[in-house]
Amino acid sequence: MNKRILVIDDQKNILADYESILCPGTAADEHRLSLTRAADELLGMKKTDKIEEVYEVTTASQGEEGYKLVCQAVEQDKPFAVAFIDIRMPPGWDGMKTASEIRKVDKNIEIVIVTAYSDRDRQEIVKTVGTPEKLLYLKKPFDIEEIKQLALSLTEKWRLQRKEKRRRQAFHEPA
Repeated sequence: MNKRILVIDDQKNILADYESILCPGTAADEHRLSLTRAADELLGMKKTDKIEEVYEVTTASQGEEGYKLVCQAVEQDKPFAVAFIDIRMPPGWDGMKTASEIRKVDKNIEIVIVTAYSDRDRQEIVKTVGTPEKLLYLKKPFDIEEIKQLALSLTEKWRLQRKEKRRRQAFHEPA
């Protein structure tokens, strides 16, 4: 299963949050785990043995850097399943330009446009980025569970679509 996720955001603390959420139990997650343990202890909650998905997360602080990572991943036949892309990343490419360029080199990647602002209409985003069935829009501040669920659903969607494409090729069916 492809659990490769790319996160592109110009704020280092946001990149660290994604790593903490999507890579539980790693060093990036240590701070969140200590806060969770303290809250559980304070509220008298019992420890549960949760099974959490762990993803391979790659981060970029600018759009063009993220685009280059996607190009490299495609060349190495190790594509990303999902990209979370912030819409505003001064001074370089914004999220719309980044997503549009990424879509040109990887038509299969699931893209989540993330923003704290409402200055871009959904239709404008769809028109610029294309492939609306592989495009979601998420507003900040996001919830930890939203990110986990999006990662789980979109990586599985990516896997199933890839599997179906291979099946069709094996039986010489049109896509």
